[in-house]
Amino acid sequence: MVLSYRDQKTAGNDQFTETKENDMSEVQNHPGSKHADSRLLDVVALVKRGDTMAFEELYRLTYKYAYFHARSILHDDNEAWDLVQETYIAVYQHIDSLREERYVKSWISGIVFNLGMKRLRKKRDLLVDEENDFLFDALEDENTDGSPEKALDSKETAAIVREVIDRLPALQKAAVIAYYFDEKSVSDIAREAMCSENTIKSRLNYARKAMKEGIEHKERQMGVKLHVVTGPMIVFVLRGMFSSMTVSAQKARYTWMAVRKTLGLAGMAAGAGSAGSAGGGAAGSTGSTGGATGSAGSAAGPAG
Repeated sequence: MVLSYRDQKTAGNDQFTETKENDMSEVQNHPGSKHADSRLLDVVALVKRGDTMAFEELYRLTYKYAYFHARSILHDDNEAWDLVQETYIAVYQHIDSLREERYVKSWISGIVFNLGMKRLRKKRDLLVDEENDFLFDALEDENTDGSPEKALDSKETAAIVREVIDRLPALQKAAVIAYYFDEKSVSDIAREAMCSENTIKSRLNYARKAMKEGIEHKERQMGVKLHVVTGPMIVFVLRGMFSSMTVSAQKARYTWMAVRKTLGLAGMAAGAGSAGSAGGGAAGSTGSTGGATGSAGSAAGPAG
């Protein structure tokens, strides 16, 4: 049984392996890295062999990444931490289904997405998506001219894109993060969300339309022509959102304690010093998730 975050403070006296407060929210890798680094690969291999201390380090290396995705689906912070807890329980129970260790971050994000969709369905908080028959056009990576206003335009455009992404409904926001931040294909996202590819295309187009309208509104206000919204611009904004995101070290510890208790690992030895500086984990997984996404759905279970 998953303990709600509100109940985690009474989950016991287990202590998260001591670490500096700022280490708990530190970004270890550049958020755009496509694959897990060598340290994370080694940790995943150890977890697969049943090393419970390595599982703690896996949590440290990736929980900020999981939380970022959870918050894109659930607006309530405590519910997002509940989803993170549920995710790592599934990670531990189904780690053997991860076929390629280098795709571990993509695999974890798939579990978050899948379980998050299940939670939304239970709450009946889903929007009705029309199966639009229009084609999804990839954003062109076009460059603007070298005018003196270029730097200002980029800054203004990025700010508008971030504001629009923050206001997107949960389903559209989650799709945007999966497509641009995780570099997943439309088919992979649809498989994790247990919906059609046209539905994912619809959500992405909705988000792009909202960004375009936001830019046009700002242009009318300022009386200037701003940058068009390109794929790299969206990636840049999402990486900035991840890097600047504040994660509660206390909630991360309580969540870890609840994961241990639920899995029956509460008595495992403390003192994994090597895990202390891991921080919140890096984001950005891979554009080719074939080695991961097939097992993410099985780990999390069908989205209902």
